[in-house]
Amino acid sequence: MATYVRDKSGAFFQSGQAGTKAVNDPRTLASLMSGTTPSESRDLFASTPSPDQTDPTLTQDTQVDENSPITKFNLALMDMLKEAQGFGPSEQDFAHQRTIERTQTGKVSEMTPEELRVLSPSQQAAIRSGEVSALEPEADAIAAKIKAQDARLSNFENLLSAAKQFGGEFSKTIAPTKEIVDGYKRMIREGAQPTSIPNEIRNKVLASLDDDDWTKWREATTKEKGGFELSEGQTRYEYNPQTGKYNIVANAPKSKEDGEQPLNILDIQRYQELYPEAGIIAGDTQETANKKVAEINTPEDKMRSLIVAAKENGNDYETVVNEINNDNTIKDKKLANEIAQEIYNITPEASPVSEPAYGQGVFSKVEVKDRMKYLEEVGMPKSQIKVQLKKDGYSMEAIKKTGAGNIIDRLQSFLFNE
Repeated sequence: MATYVRDKSGAFFQSGQAGTKAVNDPRTLASLMSGTTPSESRDLFASTPSPDQTDPTLTQDTQVDENSPITKFNLALMDMLKEAQGFGPSEQDFAHQRTIERTQTGKVSEMTPEELRVLSPSQQAAIRSGEVSALEPEADAIAAKIKAQDARLSNFENLLSAAKQFGGEFSKTIAPTKEIVDGYKRMIREGAQPTSIPNEIRNKVLASLDDDDWTKWREATTKEKGGFELSEGQTRYEYNPQTGKYNIVANAPKSKEDGEQPLNILDIQRYQELYPEAGIIAGDTQETANKKVAEINTPEDKMRSLIVAAKENGNDYETVVNEINNDNTIKDKKLANEIAQEIYNITPEASPVSEPAYGQGVFSKVEVKDRMKYLEEVGMPKSQIKVQLKKDGYSMEAIKKTGAGNIIDRLQSFLFNE
């Protein structure tokens, strides 16, 4: 290992070679702080020793240890000084991010040539072709990089992460300084999503935002009038700080041909969940689905659905008609009967004509419907009316047409196969 000596000026010489220029060793503090190269350091500090330099201490061998703490400190100090003199990467990345965000939010016309130069050729090509959706992943990545390079926010989040390892209660006691809150506010004003703020302080940061902050945020994240138009099928969302949810603030207009295109599987599932009775199936278009939804909201189509269900359950035409005529909830009985005729393929001319049904004995002149009405008025239970009508001599066919005991009859038929 070579041995060095140092003179009063602070320059180093190889032992036994005093009077020569300093060796190529940059480890003087002056050279470290000045940021000069080793050759520059030699020229600045090397000198020819004067004849009176006869002090034996000046020729004492001094060894420079590369691993000594002072040497490491000097090197680190030089790195920090050089970084402070240069162009910070955070500022450059921030300019890059804002250019991409302004492209996505329709502010291309406001961009200067200097701002466009920070984009790569592929990104500039995407802007010219209008395919700004390709820039979304890069915008997210750059936003994350800026956040990581913001020393205050990065250090604070690292502190939160470390505190969580000691327990959730401990992390709740950490309060952000005003500088930290202002840093997150700046991120929001520049278009960052509120979800990028740590949960522990998100409410505090959002509560500190005023109307001007949210206006800046909306300008950075939403489409302005006369700006870049959304492509067909694209949707833009806006964060609502009051509800903590995202609302649709802009939706691309659909083309006229959309109504003629079959619904995709997601739209079909949405219709089936919201309107299960509409019968939306694969192959239906938007126009067809809307018509089906409108139809289920009309009394006519509800009645049609009920009659179809009654027919599928084995009820004959006469039974359905009798139920329609005796159901007080059906106001338009004429329309209901016409629908029943249509479903059962019965024309009005072929409709059966109900003859007056009379009983026997004292009820030989009393129609079954009048007798039934009287029994209901005196308060006889419906379960007993049918039995009484049988005693009065009315036929089972006539009683069935009145609808008396229909529910009980069906239950008996199911239990005893009558």
